[in-house]
Amino acid sequence: VMDRPGIFGGLLLESPSLFVSGRRLLKYSRYFRQWPEKIFLAIGTRESGRDEKDRQVEEDVLELKKIMACAGLDDKRLLVRIDEGATHNEAEWAKRFPEALGFLYGK
Repeated sequence: VMDRPGIFGGLLLESPSLFVSGRRLLKYSRYFRQWPEKIFLAIGTRESGRDEKDRQVEEDVLELKKIMACAGLDDKRLLVRIDEGATHNEAEWAKRFPEALGFLYGK
């Protein structure tokens, strides 16, 4: 999305690892303005299974939400789902997938 702005109309960010590479994605996001028309961003509160790391993952997602809001994404364009107790696995992602598709491609 950031390398080819304007190509994608929707973005599904599921359980993103925003902490990798020194939080580079969060840093670049602060200066990026050409976000897709709609973004679904979701995590579980038990992504890593370690309390401190899980809190940081949630804080990172909330920081990205704030960055995107500052770039002009409102509730009609950005949906953030923090799924209580959900872990980092395909079964949890599958539970959120219908909501993501509905938000990104529904009416």
